Amino acid sequence: MNTGSVGKHITPVLLTVFCLSLVIMQTACSNLLPKEEAALAVPLVTPAAVEYKTQAAALSSISNKVTMYGKIFALTQQSLYFTYEKGRIKEILVEVGDQVKAGDVLASINTDTIDLQVKLQKLEVKKAQIYYDAAAEGTTERQIAYASLQQQQIQLDALQAQKEGSTITAPFDGVITYTYKTAIGELVAGYETIITIADPATLMVTTDDALAVNLSVGGTALLTLRDSSTADALVVETPATIDSKSVTATSAYLTFSSDIPAKARNGADVKIDYVTEQKDNVIVLAKKCVISANNRKYVSVFENGLRVEKDVEVGISNETDIEIVSGLAIGDLVILN
Repeated sequence: MNTGSVGKHITPVLLTVFCLSLVIMQTACSNLLPKEEAALAVPLVTPAAVEYKTQAAALSSISNKVTMYGKIFALTQQSLYFTYEKGRIKEILVEVGDQVKAGDVLASINTDTIDLQVKLQKLEVKKAQIYYDAAAEGTTERQIAYASLQQQQIQLDALQAQKEGSTITAPFDGVITYTYKTAIGELVAGYETIITIADPATLMVTTDDALAVNLSVGGTALLTLRDSSTADALVVETPATIDSKSVTATSAYLTFSSDIPAKARNGADVKIDYVTEQKDNVIVLAKKCVISANNRKYVSVFENGLRVEKDVEVGISNETDIEIVSGLAIGDLVILN
């Protein structure tokens, strides 16, 4: 057999079979793989409209203030004591806060000893008077009797003065602000303060707060008392008007502008609010509306549907608000957010 001839005929057949196999395999693989899905279209998103919170610029008032603390005190107050040299407490008839009238007995000490001395001395005066009356006119005996009578009377007057010093009475209508804490029968010395009294009609306010330098004589302040009630006050003295050598050189004094509040008490703490500057009928905005950046101050306003920045000049300000001097007009819609 001619093998060369056979090979020539087999090769085309094999090629045909091989090509058919490739076609079959490709067809099979294409049936096994998943079909590609069509690309999805990207949805179009419409941005939400920006909603601005606005407030129309309007005229208002703005003020700046300082807050300090002081005390209420009575301009007229007095310490009271026994002028009796030494004695034992008999009674103290008042307590702190009591209101008293002039002449009321407030306290006394036991005077049994001096009462006896006064009685005995009165007898000595009476005896001296008898000797004087019995002496003949123009005689030496009468002169001596007169001198003795005078001496006994002086001693009686001194004892009676001591007895008067054993009682404390109110020198004026007022309120008791202090009483000596002691027991009945305790020995006290003369001229030791037992009671203090203050005239509530003379109550004032004083402060030595460092901020007192901001006060001006004639200025008005708002006082807040312990019970949260308020009262107006007038500045009458400041550190600038008090002699620098005085012990009160750093203090300021205020008086109540009208009736003294019923709850005002001598020695009570009080808050003092004082307006240092105020402007009326000016444009006032919340401080947060004014933006400071790159050496400029501006406010965002809503104009013709757009957010617009407007440069402004500012004036006085406080903790929450600020004055707009220029750059805004009344009615401009200031954007708050």
